[in-house]
Amino acid sequence: MNLQLPPLWQPTWAWHRKTLLIIYAVLIVTFFLVRAWLKPYVRKLPPEITPWLHPKGETPANVPG
Repeated sequence: MNLQLPPLWQPTWAWHRKTLLIIYAVLIVTFFLVRAWLKPYVRKLPPEITPWLHPKGETPANVPG
């Protein structure tokens, strides 16, 4: 005699796909909103402090483009 009730709800692959899509979309939108919101607080570092970002003596002033 089986007294267990069947599950009330079982998620399908479509539900998983939709849920993950919503989670990723919210994370991406949140990232860009926070990035734009914090832009005034990000400071520009001089090339002398971060030489690995400007190899071979390239500085933002003499980089082509």
